[in-house]
Amino acid sequence: MAEGFSSKRIIELTGELVRIDSVVGTKGERELGDHLHDLLQRECGSLPGVSLQRIETDYGHCPPALMAFWRSPVETKRTIVLMGHYDVVGLEPYGSLADRALDTEALRQAYAAGSDPDLKAAAADPDWVFGRGWLDMKSGIAVIIELFRTLASENELPLNLVLLITPDEESQSRGLYAALPELNRLRRERGLELVQIVNADYMSPLFEGDERHFIYSGTIGKFTLGLTVLGTTTHAGSPFGGVNAASLAGYLAFAVEHDRKFLQGHRGEWLPPPTVLHLADRRRRYDVMTVESASLYANVFNIAADSKRLWRDTLQEIRRLVRRYDSEMRKRYNRFVARADITPQRDARRPEVIDFATLLDRSAANMQREPHVLLAEARAAASHEDERQRGIEVVNWLGARLPQGRATVVASLLHPWYPCRIENDQDRLDIMRRLCEEQGLTHFHIYPYISDMSAFAWQGGVPELLGKCSALDQQPDDIEMLESLACPVLNLGPWGSGAHTGQERSRLDWLSTGLPEAMLSLIRMISQSH
Repeated sequence: MAEGFSSKRIIELTGELVRIDSVVGTKGERELGDHLHDLLQRECGSLPGVSLQRIETDYGHCPPALMAFWRSPVETKRTIVLMGHYDVVGLEPYGSLADRALDTEALRQAYAAGSDPDLKAAAADPDWVFGRGWLDMKSGIAVIIELFRTLASENELPLNLVLLITPDEESQSRGLYAALPELNRLRRERGLELVQIVNADYMSPLFEGDERHFIYSGTIGKFTLGLTVLGTTTHAGSPFGGVNAASLAGYLAFAVEHDRKFLQGHRGEWLPPPTVLHLADRRRRYDVMTVESASLYANVFNIAADSKRLWRDTLQEIRRLVRRYDSEMRKRYNRFVARADITPQRDARRPEVIDFATLLDRSAANMQREPHVLLAEARAAASHEDERQRGIEVVNWLGARLPQGRATVVASLLHPWYPCRIENDQDRLDIMRRLCEEQGLTHFHIYPYISDMSAFAWQGGVPELLGKCSALDQQPDDIEMLESLACPVLNLGPWGSGAHTGQERSRLDWLSTGLPEAMLSLIRMISQSH
């Protein structure tokens, strides 16, 4: 097995990539994609067995996805994919230091002169490097490029290699999904068996003083839970006469936030609880009538293999929360009656919880239309540039076509949906265990951050759920292709802290030596397995 990688080259290449501003959705993202394409052509394009492909995307500034393939001199179908993304999140968290966010030494000087004791200590340590992309994840890109170059140059590995470098991971993974048809074509034409996806995204300590380095043998999943409250309006002078959509939506936002009923874990590893990312009503002017419609959506992590059960449990929890809200409103009404000694009119009907599929069926029946025709009209009427907001517009459009009745909470799946994957194969877990013993790593089963690994985790049942409960079409264009590409995933990447913040930093000792050595050992172990 080759050990001829260059630690110096990894550091130099990372610095070179960091200096190119490639914030997701900007022209710089395209610029860095062009730069990486030229670099791969220069450093790998002429190596024996290597073919390089540039894959164009069709959104925004059209940053390319890049795929390099090295065919082993040993006759084998078994193939490892080394994967990473070259886009980064925005520089706004750096505040007044945003103009220095890509300059390691300028940031070091600023942190050294600042008042944050943690940053001052890190600035004094030459093994810390600072700036957007040093952790997430241009350093990981540099490592897998250097390892691909090294292994292809040595021309000995009894496994084929694919190097897959994509944009847009920090947004909607459009770069990877543009590349997947080409990866699938390569797989079919060359008769390849994808045995492992190795993602080189970052890892961070779990608590202060945690210096462990992790390898993750699976990836977290998530869905965006949309809740739209269709209330029954009433005059502010008669507040008990209806169900205020703003009040119920606000209560649901409070109750869903960190709701323990959504908590999921695996072998002692627990996912973060849900958090609400948006809450708003549709009102654009002052009105003395209560709010007729309000919506929220929440980020919900999951590792559920059974998507139908996941959705059923989700609806059950929302119904429980609505019952609690209704009970509290009844108590408040009764207290008012007891104190005021009057019995004002009250909408005593408990709000109903339905999912998007039920909303569509009821609206179509009321309008005497075919559901798919009505849904197409609703989607055509939605105009917001954000996919989540367009989904909410579709729900409200259909809600306006329901017969009059009690208040309703509509649960839907908004963009995006990320499938999960948990590794249960004992032979693969044994490889993780041996690698951890050899390299001093700690094995976790779930990579706790959303990543492109989810694209290799599509499972049966999910497309049906997305088709029924999504206001917009989330079902992938070619689910059969995605299922054929599904394979084991793991993450092993740079170590540091402050990803997505103005304090992003990475450890050079691990990046330049520990990480590439661990990856090479992993590849060796996989090549020797059956």
